[in-house]
Amino acid sequence: MAQIRKFPRRLVSELEEALATSRIVNLTGPRQVGNKTLVEDLLAICEYISLDEGGALEAIKRNAARQLESLRSSAGEGPLVIDEAQRTRELAMAIMMLVDGDTRKA
Repeated sequence: MAQIRKFPRRLVSELEEALATSRIVNLTGPRQVGNKTLVEDLLAICEYISLDEGGALEAIKRNAARQLESLRSSAGEGPLVIDEAQRTRELAMAIMMLVDGDTRKA
């Protein structure tokens, strides 16, 4: 079996700091470079959804605010990770409304 080689990640400390101090962190980068793996390595427990999955994407498009609130509720105090968030415009406004209404500290 081939051994998978992981390269040192230059963004780990920056991402850890952002996650510790911000309510929203947006990680962007080219496809297939390990963005998802980086997040999975840092966040052992989180609520994860990928908008690559047709049902999830359609649900967000139908009612982004309701779906986001449900996902956030499922996450509890842990982070909510939305992969491929750029696939729908409806999500940005719903995120802004959710964060603006959240009285918890960063």
